[in-house]
Amino acid sequence: MLNRTALINPAFLAKVGQAMREAVTASAGAMGIGIAGAYNRHGAQSLRVVHRRGRFSGFEFFDAADRDVTGQVIGALRQHGMPESAQ
Repeated sequence: MLNRTALINPAFLAKVGQAMREAVTASAGAMGIGIAGAYNRHGAQSLRVVHRRGRFSGFEFFDAADRDVTGQVIGALRQHGMPESAQ
């Protein structure tokens, strides 16, 4: 489950940014859809990123319970920025 604490954590936001880059790279194939995951510190997938090439809103974010959390994640990235490298 994705919570507000994760969405302000610079290390987790860096993992989200990495997953976004991986999804964009994966969408370069013939289908134009790329999927990547952001994992928490225990190794469990806490966020799934879907990128659809050619769409206006190309990214969609889903939590571990398969709920659409796109608005929350985009809002957190806009508010807190996307750190490139956080430990």
